[in-house]
Amino acid sequence: NLNKVTQPTVLGVDMQAMKNSSFHIRQTIYPDQTETDVYKTLQSVTDSVYPVLVDETVLLWTLMRSPGDTIRYEVGGRAVYLQIAGKNKGESA
Repeated sequence: NLNKVTQPTVLGVDMQAMKNSSFHIRQTIYPDQTETDVYKTLQSVTDSVYPVLVDETVLLWTLMRSPGDTIRYEVGGRAVYLQIAGKNKGESA
């Protein structure tokens, strides 16, 4: 797959703006949490592991990953890990 990337670009988003948008979380690794609780959990960091949300289409076709998978980054000589905590529904144009 020519679109497969090993270290995708990471963008930070204001959580309040995300909550107020039409963005909806489709699936997470937190099955017992409401969407509001998931937003709170996403703001936590444990041992350099950052929970992230990924667009459903990018997750499946570009990253070829699933919720629960972890992506390792090198930042300033240290390892940082992003755990795919969930995905949002891909939007169609």
